[in-house]
Amino acid sequence: MAALRPTSTLPVELIDMVVDLLSDDWRALAVCAVLHPDWTARAVKHLASPSGITLNLPDWPVCPDLEDFLRLFYPRSPQADAIRRLIIRGLDPSQVYGEDLVPLSDTLTLDHLSGLRTLVIRSVLILDVDAFLCLLSGCKSLEDLTLETVGLERPASELGKTWSERFEEGLAGSGESLRLELPRLQRLRICDGRGFDSAALYSRLAHLGSSARPPPIRSLGLHLCTRPAGPHACAGFCAPVDVWAATISGVRDTLQNLVVSVAFPLRRFRNSESSPFRSSMCASAAD
Repeated sequence: MAALRPTSTLPVELIDMVVDLLSDDWRALAVCAVLHPDWTARAVKHLASPSGITLNLPDWPVCPDLEDFLRLFYPRSPQADAIRRLIIRGLDPSQVYGEDLVPLSDTLTLDHLSGLRTLVIRSVLILDVDAFLCLLSGCKSLEDLTLETVGLERPASELGKTWSERFEEGLAGSGESLRLELPRLQRLRICDGRGFDSAALYSRLAHLGSSARPPPIRSLGLHLCTRPAGPHACAGFCAPVDVWAATISGVRDTLQNLVVSVAFPLRRFRNSESSPFRSSMCASAAD
């Protein structure tokens, strides 16, 4: 006996009105998308809107948004295919102090979101660099990536090392590790204004443009914060910026907009007239 197919007894106009009232509730829209074929088109339209959907992760390890997202947006479903923009955020940036970041769960997967174009990750702590790069690499259709106030958990073996040392080690080891591949990426923005410890992560991201087939990046924004180990640690300032030279060179044929800003603690350079950091800055400005 053939399975009975659910039938809709509501006029399309009324269905559209009901779904429109739920436009701000991504959970309800996900349910509507599979409730009945008559409901799918309207629900998918809202899920694919430019505003996208936002996952708030303030109560780790219990994250209702993440649990519901994984349950409702399953692979090969119309609601999963509809998502164009996704925002993942921990605490509000104004509430983040010190190293107080929400860990990003390793259960999160995005490779089934075939239509995902824009991804924003904000105020979270990365527990494993390779796992995070796998997460990003699964987004084959991604065109716009923003990482803002993203930190990296430091293993005990790294606690005695400076930012520059960790950055150089991450850069040296990246050739033997997983590399990020985003073939359609056009816009990349990294904002680390609070100086969270993410040296190894950025050293791996900096290889995007040096791959055999670099992405067609048109806009690159780097807003970095460095914490030099001492008043003469000019390398601590230069390293976060210099390493991106390979990426910039690799995407020079497509790059149209480049913005680079670096924040550094002035209190470390009170003797500004004799500081080698001042001399380095002046020389760079003159060039």
